[in-house]
Amino acid sequence: ARLQPLGDYGGPTDTRPPLTTSATRDAASACEAAGGDQRGAPAPAGPACDIGAAELGADLATLLTASRGSAPAGSDVTYYARVKNLGSDLAPSTTLDFAVPAGAELVSIETSQGTCAATTCALGSLASGADALVAMVLRAPAPGPFTVGASSGSGIPDPAGANNAATVSTEVVPAPAPGTSTQTITVTVPTSIAPTTVAADTAPPVLGSVKLVGNARRGKTIRLRGSLSESAKVTMTVYRLTTGRRVGSACRSRRKTGRTCTITTRRGAVTVSAKAGKAVTFTLPAEIAKKTLPTGRYRVTLVAKDAAGNASRARTRTVTVKR
Repeated sequence: ARLQPLGDYGGPTDTRPPLTTSATRDAASACEAAGGDQRGAPAPAGPACDIGAAELGADLATLLTASRGSAPAGSDVTYYARVKNLGSDLAPSTTLDFAVPAGAELVSIETSQGTCAATTCALGSLASGADALVAMVLRAPAPGPFTVGASSGSGIPDPAGANNAATVSTEVVPAPAPGTSTQTITVTVPTSIAPTTVAADTAPPVLGSVKLVGNARRGKTIRLRGSLSESAKVTMTVYRLTTGRRVGSACRSRRKTGRTCTITTRRGAVTVSAKAGKAVTFTLPAEIAKKTLPTGRYRVTLVAKDAAGNASRARTRTVTVKR
């Protein structure tokens, strides 16, 4: 079957996504009606769904900005491209290709990882949540509209190809006449490209599946563990789960008849700072909203928010507090 080792690749449980050479890829006779795999990743990612609980795919997103919106003919303009893996799986053999109009001269190109030849960059592998940055300097051609494009791809299917490509336009104006006073603009391409030189971060952090560490005891801290693609503040909201009886469309407590149902009561929330990692521990204090959690069942919902304000998809874990 050629599957990856059992592990945390996102989602509520451990899975075994297929390798790129697996015979299970694109081999399922039908897809789940929900349109996603067990981890919540889109399915199909390729022409058909993969057999098994995990659909192999990497959602690459490309952002592109220019150092200025207009430039005199013959001057230099720097274009910054950022490729980020928003999917659940590793994106192998990631590439970035620039589309440059005729007449423009390539001055230089630098990348934060991998290598570039002309206007094509081989960025290597991008893990889930990772990104690569490229800066390209072009000498503007004759006056007129000037549009540059950038598109990314990898060695596995992309379930959301619409965000793989981006374009940015620069208006090229006539160069100053000889003898007129001009302002010299020097663009320096750093060998290490900082994220601040590219477009604003709009990609949410990726919060992997969350598991309970040890046992949950009354009056003791509760530890949860999951993966996090980037440093973020993680808010954990706690809900008490109690059994009730169905009365019409409502779920009521202290009833002896009717179908059983679950009453969900919010107990409070805690926000902690966490660094990126494959096994990050999130600690709930013994007291939530200044009250110790009594024994019983609880649902903890976790949401990570990065420095740019992007929020991750919520993850939940049911915890039973014992004496």
